[in-house]
Amino acid sequence: MKISLKEYRARLLDTMLTFLWRHWSNMGVAGHTETRVSWIIDPEALLAFSATLGRWDARLFDEILDWLTVNGRFINIQRLRRMLDQYDYSGGPVISAMARLLRNRTATQKWRRLAEAHHADPATPLFYSRDGIPLPLLGEPDETFASCCLLRNPLGLRGLSRRFPPESPGNLVLKLRALFGIQARCEIIACLLDGQALHPPEVARRTGYFHKTIQDAMVEMAHSGVLRIQKSGKIKRYWLEPESWRPLLAPNGASPLWICWPPLFSALEKIWLKTGDIEDLEEDPLLLSSELRRLMQDVRPDIETAGFHGVLSDEKRYQGEEYTNVFFKDIEGLSKGLNRD
Repeated sequence: MKISLKEYRARLLDTMLTFLWRHWSNMGVAGHTETRVSWIIDPEALLAFSATLGRWDARLFDEILDWLTVNGRFINIQRLRRMLDQYDYSGGPVISAMARLLRNRTATQKWRRLAEAHHADPATPLFYSRDGIPLPLLGEPDETFASCCLLRNPLGLRGLSRRFPPESPGNLVLKLRALFGIQARCEIIACLLDGQALHPPEVARRTGYFHKTIQDAMVEMAHSGVLRIQKSGKIKRYWLEPESWRPLLAPNGASPLWICWPPLFSALEKIWLKTGDIEDLEEDPLLLSSELRRLMQDVRPDIETAGFHGVLSDEKRYQGEEYTNVFFKDIEGLSKGLNRD
């Protein structure tokens, strides 16, 4: 059945916001049905994605800010900055406004450089309705966000967020950071917990750190006898024995699943923003289909880099405007699949 671009975007938005609520709620955000997820949550990638999609749900956005005032100490600022640049996220100005708020409210300097890194130009509304209409301002805009040229009503946090629940499998990275500190070794352990043997460059790609950072850390960790080495010619692959870690990191059963979130979220963000830009092409089905093909060519590498091989249709098999519905079904199926833990 043929669906319109507007209908597709409404479905996609609902699916992605449900996903964001579930994952943030799993980490301790208030205001939504408590849930647990079996994916290992990437806090920096989730924040980068939420900085864009959260603009279509003001309540979620402010609950994330509330959570950051409690748990922001566990965010890796350097990794977040690198991720914004490496994957070309559009939410830099929003992240900088968040950082300014946290710098002022938490009396810590860890947010200082990020607070000055981005700003919107020209001034633009922060929040939108589900139909894409800017939400109206009631009085003077919030000063902190206005300093980044983002216009919103004055912020009033509820203070209901709690510390992240360490017993939840999805919060493994946060749990490791609380235990060992904010460092690459936390992501290395989480990435290898399923028993795979991986070469350091692959671990670097999956975790979002520089290759040398991962290489040096894994060489040192191997001296512990806990991180094992598997040699194949000149290539060394490292692996963890899952059974030795499960009592600490997965006490309730199976190890949580690692996904390379940064490229996947970047792809979904591009899809969301681009389909909004081309809504006026609805009257020209052939041109719309052509634009969606170009979009798929842009995002497919990121989706496959995230580990989702074989889930997208080959656009070359579909002629003309026939591809539009194929694109809709592929991306809607992918995004819905993320809500099935």
